[in-house]
Amino acid sequence: RPEKRIRPMTRTERVAKLKELARERILVFDGSWGVLIQNKGLVEEDYRGDRFTAFAGQMKGNNDILNVTRPDIIEDIHNAYFGAGADISETNTFCSTTIAQDDYELDAQSVYDLNYEGAKIGRRIAGQRAGQAALSGWRNGPAQQNALHVSGCE
Repeated sequence: RPEKRIRPMTRTERVAKLKELARERILVFDGSWGVLIQNKGLVEEDYRGDRFTAFAGQMKGNNDILNVTRPDIIEDIHNAYFGAGADISETNTFCSTTIAQDDYELDAQSVYDLNYEGAKIGRRIAGQRAGQAALSGWRNGPAQQNALHVSGCE
């Protein structure tokens, strides 16, 4: 039997769904990503992947770079939070700014890619939560501005 595909929601539908859920109940946001990533016991090579082998300096500790080099880990964390009952899971992009990534000497294109891949992973995983309203929340620091979108349907 073919697997039933979920039609992606439009932006208007996502905003409406977010407002509807917020009127019904308190929404639960995920927890600490840093702790979950640290518990994975990753080494320098996990952070560098194939793409960042030539970059100078240490990459270990740059959790946002895992959006590009180890998306499987980011997917697992999204799934763990949604599986535990979270309504919103952030996109692992808190330090995906040119200011924060300057510590790792990443260029603007790399910073763009961290944000793009983080959002893409978050939205895809949220959209796979059939039967659960799941939201992927974009978060970026140090300004700590938040933007949310609903991806998935009940």
